[in-house]
Amino acid sequence: VVDLNKCIFCQRCMNSCEYDALELSASGFDEKGRAESITLRFNEKCVSCGKCVDNCSTGALNKKEQIVPMVNEVIETVRTTCPYCGTGCQLDLKVIGNTLMEVTADPDLPPNYGDLCVKGRFGHAFLSHPDRLTKPLLRRAKGGPLEPVSWNEALDFVAENFRAILANKGPDAFAGLSSARCTTEENYVFQKFFRQQIGTNNIDHCARY
Repeated sequence: VVDLNKCIFCQRCMNSCEYDALELSASGFDEKGRAESITLRFNEKCVSCGKCVDNCSTGALNKKEQIVPMVNEVIETVRTTCPYCGTGCQLDLKVIGNTLMEVTADPDLPPNYGDLCVKGRFGHAFLSHPDRLTKPLLRRAKGGPLEPVSWNEALDFVAENFRAILANKGPDAFAGLSSARCTTEENYVFQKFFRQQIGTNNIDHCARY
């Protein structure tokens, strides 16, 4: 959200953009250095990373969906790793209870040093989305409904079907596709399971596609 009435033409937004996506100009300066007219345009190079918003000190640039805390509410900062890709960007989540207020990043912390992509900074609506899965779901019959079950029941069902397929069709009936959202350790265990336990080399990674 842009409100140029709050802009003081400090140019922090333009200087912070590594893509040269902001075109900021001003005219009609008075004796105190205040501009009479300020224009701001985002060109086609903009990737919506939000770094300009983070660097705006007056609120001229603001997040479209931002929760404003009440005066007596205490905001807690929780440091975590971005779940979207394998880069491992560090995030600082501003939370009140179970409500996520804002996502920021520490400029001194590797590997991203304060930089975030559009997903890392703004793609967090799934956290409180009503369709988010919170427990295993099992379809007991073809065409039947998905029913919530315990983890033990879900894992037993998968293991039983894995054994049946392995016995009837052999190990090369299986194929595994790993995810960039997983850690290096998780991807290692995934490929080891397919190669040693299942006995197949049919394994790939989503980063190739």
